Amino acid sequence: MQMQRLIYGPLKAAARRGPVGSLAGHPFLIVIDGLDECEDKDEVEDLIDGMLAFFEENPFIPLRIFIASRVEQHIRSRLDVPGVRLDDLVDHCSDDDITAFLNVLFQDARRRNPVIQAYVREHGDWPTPSEKQKLVEHIGRSFIFASAVFKFIMGSNTSKTHPTTPHGSSSPDPQNES
Repeated sequence: MQMQRLIYGPLKAAARRGPVGSLAGHPFLIVIDGLDECEDKDEVEDLIDGMLAFFEENPFIPLRIFIASRVEQHIRSRLDVPGVRLDDLVDHCSDDDITAFLNVLFQDARRRNPVIQAYVREHGDWPTPSEKQKLVEHIGRSFIFASAVFKFIMGSNTSKTHPTTPHGSSSPDPQNES
């Protein structure tokens, strides 16, 4: 396994020669991002099992591993053990955070987009507070999903609607409609 050869082995060898922690004054940190995006679930499970076995055999090695990932079942089942701290960041996000995020995105779009400016002058706020609240409820405290939903609403150059016309809105100028 690559982790054994590249990380665990050298750390264990350094620990045998003296206190590894004194090299840095604090634990070493490895960050693994997007573990849930690995296609081979068996390899992910093997990686986690290998990490857990390493720490069980070497509890005093000054190494920490931070995994930033959606905690899918095959990951949770391996990490839900004593000595592992699972912290769901969705629990630390509130609807107010998502609302503030969407407000900034929509304000920026309104400032930059003349079609939205014309729509707001003619029809009032866009999206309305109740529409924004529905979005927040649907998004479910995920900034990634909030960003994806916003990008979808704003459209793209490959969509059939005019690229500056928000999805679900009528163009203020009928001549601009596709």
